[in-house]
Amino acid sequence: MRDAGCTVYITSGVGKDFPDLVVGTTGTPPEWVTKPGTTILMEIKTEDGKLSEGQRLFLEKFKGAAVVVRSVDEALIAVGKE
Repeated sequence: MRDAGCTVYITSGVGKDFPDLVVGTTGTPPEWVTKPGTTILMEIKTEDGKLSEGQRLFLEKFKGAAVVVRSVDEALIAVGKE
């Protein structure tokens, strides 16, 4: 993500179902993610990884931009750097 020009803060140690990354971007993301120049919370999962109930509730209730990504390509698409 940093190589794609994003700022990245690793937040996986925060716990309490908070997403793994806070990513700042100036890219042009798809409209379903966010607007340019904002922050996106990213939950990183493997291809078959499941969200915990707490993670699911956090993402459901969070009013800002948040996404679950399962690959580098998905993360790049989320920040408009595909």
